[in-house]
Amino acid sequence: MKMNMRDGFRGGMDIDETMQVAKRLEQSGAHGLVLSGGFVSKAPMYVMRGEMPIRSMTHYMTCWWLKYGVRMVGKWMIPGVPFKEAYFLEDALKFRAELKMPLIYVGGLVSRAKIDEVLDEGFEAVQMARALLNEPDFVNRMREEENARCNCKHSNYCIARMYSIEMACHQHLQEGLPVCLKKEIERIETADGNNSL
Repeated sequence: MKMNMRDGFRGGMDIDETMQVAKRLEQSGAHGLVLSGGFVSKAPMYVMRGEMPIRSMTHYMTCWWLKYGVRMVGKWMIPGVPFKEAYFLEDALKFRAELKMPLIYVGGLVSRAKIDEVLDEGFEAVQMARALLNEPDFVNRMREEENARCNCKHSNYCIARMYSIEMACHQHLQEGLPVCLKKEIERIETADGNNSL
């Protein structure tokens, strides 16, 4: 089962409540838990981390009034949450200490070193998404390179795009991006690069 450790918004469930849920699931015979967090419709960047590229998001919208509305107030509607690798690990370790069942870690894994660290903490497996969207062969590369790290730069272009068309990494698009989107991505990646490693 996949469950939140924290919902990431005021009034949502927090660790004291979700720990009770996890213990009940363990008692009920669940085979394992994928430990996540956030609530996409209320706190999307809590689960995805970083900044939502509003211009990229609105670029693909077809409804004109929604496009301009989100462009005007999007930064306040979708506040950013700083990215750091393995951003849910501190919370996940609390669950690891309390539960005997298999636990799967998810949240900001982009390097073999951090994945090894998470597995060494007693998690049975990890789950990745954006790292594999960025580099589908990343798992094979990790097998061969001790210091493997995917090239995802956390611009969240893939997330902004998924709300209107298919999810895709900007680094692998066949079509060119408009200059305004390139500038937005560069700005976010440069700002994130200063505090995510």
